[in-house]
Amino acid sequence: MDKYSVHNKMKLGFGLMRLPKLEDGSIDVAQTADMVDLFLEAGGTYFDTAFAYPGSEEAIRKALVERYPRDSYTLATKLICNADIKSEEDAKKEFETSLERTNAGYFDYYLLHALQRTNYYKYDEYSEPAPEAEPQPEPVAEQVDMLSDTPANSAEPEKPARGRRKKAEDAPAKEEKPAKGPGGRKRASRKARRYLIPGLPAP
Repeated sequence: MDKYSVHNKMKLGFGLMRLPKLEDGSIDVAQTADMVDLFLEAGGTYFDTAFAYPGSEEAIRKALVERYPRDSYTLATKLICNADIKSEEDAKKEFETSLERTNAGYFDYYLLHALQRTNYYKYDEYSEPAPEAEPQPEPVAEQVDMLSDTPANSAEPEKPARGRRKKAEDAPAKEEKPAKGPGGRKRASRKARRYLIPGLPAP
């Protein structure tokens, strides 16, 4: 059985759809009980029945639930949304009926049965929406100055405005005065002096 187990637990489950029957057509509970014993002895624990399996939920009550401790196995059954289920209340009654048939007290797994295009939307209609959580105010992060006990986001006293220093570009441009040469005469620029030299062509 090593290839059918994971971490010493069997990977296979016991499906309860087709069980051995007696001559009158009823389920052979005694033979089913023997099969349950062998399955548990081999390390199996998972049993799978359904509301729609005729006589299956009652048979597993007699062959398993009434003979073994509840914590020694896991039991699954299924909800089927057929023509008889027309409301959420009908779906809840089906669940309660499965609990009464098996007398298991609870189901480890409650599955959706025979999902089809004609009924899949009903499972959403019959499920109760989870209550919406009330919106909580967002916490305000408060940063603390490492050098003082005053929070960084607290209002600081306004500092008195100081006179703004004048920048060089704010001051009015000074008018450049031509440099004067010896004797108080205006000194010609280098470009102008170039053309005053004898022998050079005028511009």
